[in-house]
Amino acid sequence: MKFSRILLASTMLCALSAPVAAAEISNGNTYAKLSAGAIIPEDIDGSVGATNVKLKFDTGWTVTGALGYWVSDSVALEGELGYLSADFKNASALGVTVPVDGDLNSAFAFANANYHFAGKSAGFDPYIGAGVGIARSKVSINSINGTPVNGSDSSTDGALQASAGFNLAVGSGTTIGAQYRYLYLDTGEDGTDSFTGHNITANVTFAF
Repeated sequence: MKFSRILLASTMLCALSAPVAAAEISNGNTYAKLSAGAIIPEDIDGSVGATNVKLKFDTGWTVTGALGYWVSDSVALEGELGYLSADFKNASALGVTVPVDGDLNSAFAFANANYHFAGKSAGFDPYIGAGVGIARSKVSINSINGTPVNGSDSSTDGALQASAGFNLAVGSGTTIGAQYRYLYLDTGEDGTDSFTGHNITANVTFAF
């Protein structure tokens, strides 16, 4: 993996620093969201010299928390923090597949913008969204085919996400829902793929 100098602090600040009047807050324009679910990583292709190698993952888990603000009835901006973890499954090269004992862990931060088709007051509210951010990731490999390796590598990289989901109002400014997110972490270098994955979560949102 590589260290990428990504200037995203200003984007995060723009999403979070807009002044909010007390009357607007009391009307539910600000919200907090908690999410948890599964991350399904895509295979990573790379090479060792002239040999192509494919690395597979098991399904992992992810949790996130976000603070958001409705700038209109249809558009909401969010600042989001999250964490994901996924174990390696195996590696394939030269027609042979061997087990890999290790994992990838990543802490990430996003500035998100979501467009809501029905609006914040709807009982059923589908939405789409996108975000830009950064991720601090660590790869640890304990062994390959039972042979100890005990290696690790860390990097800070740019990150992108695109999402779609829905919320269901359950009363008192609270909604529950589900979200699909396609996640990209710019970890690739030297002909090795970057990390990508499919994130499926359930969430609960509290307006205040």
